[in-house]
Amino acid sequence: MKFDKIYLIGSGRVAKKCLEIASDFFDKQVVHLEFHSKTKADEFFKNLKNSLIISANNFYIFKPPTTTNNTIINYHNSLLPSHAGMNAHVWAIFQGDKQSGVTWHFADDGIDTGRIIVQEKIEILPDMTAAELLIKQQNLAVQIFKDCLKRLKNNNFILPSKYKPSYHKKGDLPNDGIIDVNTMSKEQILVLLRAMDVGAFRQIPYPKIFTNNKWQDIVFYETKQDCIELFLQDKTKLIIKY
Repeated sequence: MKFDKIYLIGSGRVAKKCLEIASDFFDKQVVHLEFHSKTKADEFFKNLKNSLIISANNFYIFKPPTTTNNTIINYHNSLLPSHAGMNAHVWAIFQGDKQSGVTWHFADDGIDTGRIIVQEKIEILPDMTAAELLIKQQNLAVQIFKDCLKRLKNNNFILPSKYKPSYHKKGDLPNDGIIDVNTMSKEQILVLLRAMDVGAFRQIPYPKIFTNNKWQDIVFYETKQDCIELFLQDKTKLIIKY
């Protein structure tokens, strides 16, 4: 637990809260890093040694020799090894998972494959959207971060998860992000809408539908007792009757 320096890389509320917790825990300065280009990040990390790097809400992928010369811990919004990679909250909703959660783990040469330090579960409610799940995950990640640091200090880690490994690339979308009213049931349409309902955290495209001889983004939706109302990018509304 003797590190030359401690860095935190990431942005947003999770990074800010974890920076405060880490600074208090180690009682020393934790340097907050944000890079706007991969080249600058590569240049900074390639010669770094004997440091602790905390990755919180960060999309930079660490590579050797950074991974071998430093201790890197990373926050991931799933119960690894399930839903490694990108947009885990989206896939948890789309695939009908009953539980999700958060993981703090070591970063190694793979993507979300390092040894797990601590995990906690979240129940997925029937009508939960991806945005709602992500907020719960972010809150929980901050809540258990101090426990993560204690486990790191004491070399006390959890056993490997029994969840089935799965991985999602950045460009992967549930059902390719497409709603087809001719082939999809009401339940399938609703689960796709909830999975791609990421609210203000939009890092994926809007779901699409082909109507009036063109593809349109579904920018908003409402569920009624007997229908789903889709609000489209051209400011028209499409009603799907049950």
